[in-house]
Amino acid sequence: MKCVFAVVAVALFAACVNADDYRFVDKVVLVTGGSSGIGFQTALQFAQEGAHVIITARDSNTEHYSLKNATDTISADPAVIASKGFVRPVQADVSNRDSAKKLFDNIRAQEGRLDIAINGAGISGPLGHLFETAEFTLTEHDPIMNNVYATMYCLAYEEELMYSNGINGSIVNIAAVQGIVPNSTLPRYTASKHAVIGLGKSLGLPHITGEDGVYIRVNNIAPGVTATPFAFQLVKNSQPWEGEWVTEDSKTWQDALPGVVAHTPMGRVARPSEIAAAILWLCTDDANYISASTLLVDGGAWAT
Repeated sequence: MKCVFAVVAVALFAACVNADDYRFVDKVVLVTGGSSGIGFQTALQFAQEGAHVIITARDSNTEHYSLKNATDTISADPAVIASKGFVRPVQADVSNRDSAKKLFDNIRAQEGRLDIAINGAGISGPLGHLFETAEFTLTEHDPIMNNVYATMYCLAYEEELMYSNGINGSIVNIAAVQGIVPNSTLPRYTASKHAVIGLGKSLGLPHITGEDGVYIRVNNIAPGVTATPFAFQLVKNSQPWEGEWVTEDSKTWQDALPGVVAHTPMGRVARPSEIAAAILWLCTDDANYISASTLLVDGGAWAT
């Protein structure tokens, strides 16, 4: 009986909307790091607006989140069904050039085009001052490899795929406030997000006039502290990838929360859906005059 009610509810919802109600109908969208947090919410919102969304992740932590779980959740969402949005998972480690190339070869073969790309794959890296992490090697936990190289490889392939198909596209890199305001306890992460912002500014310039027939905008978004698995793990005293798995309801996170929001005028952390909504706006025609820019979404924490 529940299934019948669900089908009826979706049908009624679909009857109340049409393609003109959606901003991204038939757009092909890539979201790297799309299995959790901001990436997942971004993929969900694009799909809710009729987009064909490709989500990627390394799938290295399927116990707590996975491409399959993310895909199943998005596919079952009533708003996605009503809009005829679609999600397709591709396992990929975009910090590895060969893996990144295979991803874009896959997109070229399956979708044949790319309209929008959100570069969200990334990690925090080791905690501590720089001298405490100076001997930390380039592994799967290194933010330079995961944040800088992943963004760089994706930007190169995204721009080439859009340009070669004559697509007037939009690209958004998910940076962080640490890309603007340094954090001494996350030196490598801070450095990596400064680099991500620099890449976005550099790549946001070549195709913004449209003189060569292609208009591609590249922007960055810099979220403040957001309620994601990424943030929950950072409040541990160990390396973020070690020890207990912290959730939003965990005592570890709840005890740390007052200190986390102490310098945020809005008095709370952001919801992933709020960051995702800002990302989607940057990809609309309403933001057509914005490129090589960084949008700070931090609850007023770094107001000047």
